[in-house]
Amino acid sequence: ILNSLLDIIGCQRAFQYAHEAIRLYNTHDSSIIIKSDNGQIRTLGGIYFKMLIKDNDNNLINEYERNQIKKRNQEIQKIKKKKKTKKINNKNSMKDN
Repeated sequence: ILNSLLDIIGCQRAFQYAHEAIRLYNTHDSSIIIKSDNGQIRTLGGIYFKMLIKDNDNNLINEYERNQIKKRNQEIQKIKKKKKTKKINNKNSMKDN
């Protein structure tokens, strides 16, 4: 997700939001959901992601930026999945030889 954020909103803004996420994480600020849906405590990265993506009032990023980040992140995940699948297929074909 960080690659997507940096691509869309730039390093300076992403860094500012990281500082805010750290503050929220350290103070256990209730303005951001600290627990995930399965009840686990969110990591700092999880809070950072949640803070940006779930910003319904557009205080941090606007709707266009949010959609661009989601789209870019999905593209990155698809590429990673293809690479992983290709590696597995290559390993399997090497075993067959």
